[in-house]
Amino acid sequence: MLVSRFLNAIDPFNLGVLLSRFQIKNGCIHGVCSYKSSKFVPDYEKSKVQVLDALNTLSVHPIWQSNQESVTKIKGTFVFILENDLHLDENAFYKKLLNLLIDNDFFNRSHLITPSNGTNSHPELHRSITPREAARIQSFSDNYIFYGNKTSVCKQIGNAVPPLLALALGKAILKSLRK
Repeated sequence: MLVSRFLNAIDPFNLGVLLSRFQIKNGCIHGVCSYKSSKFVPDYEKSKVQVLDALNTLSVHPIWQSNQESVTKIKGTFVFILENDLHLDENAFYKKLLNLLIDNDFFNRSHLITPSNGTNSHPELHRSITPREAARIQSFSDNYIFYGNKTSVCKQIGNAVPPLLALALGKAILKSLRK
């Protein structure tokens, strides 16, 4: 494939494309790279920080802060009940369970129910990612206008080649053709 020849020199993370939907191995595109599996991609941690920065710089409605405080209060109450009602020093199983609940951010969202229809959960807040946030993650500028209803806009963003990746790929093709 012509495109795969140019992908060796292009690293989506260096272009400002924060999440990659493909893996590049030996100059070829392989499969899909989700947020969770992207831990195996170079610069994953840097990308994760960039995603959170991009999302956090967008305005957040005050209700979300209130929700965060409520969840923290509930989480603290639950942990307090477990610590007081269980003999944690005598039973390692419950200690391990308690640590799993605390360490894995158990209360932030359901881990058994996967969002459907392309709905992505926000990595820090208890809500879905907005279409504007998804566009920002895909490297669209904040003044780019999408037309259509919310479902249509989400499909446009999800199916788009990230603009910065397209630009770098186009430059690589032009450079190759000029040689």
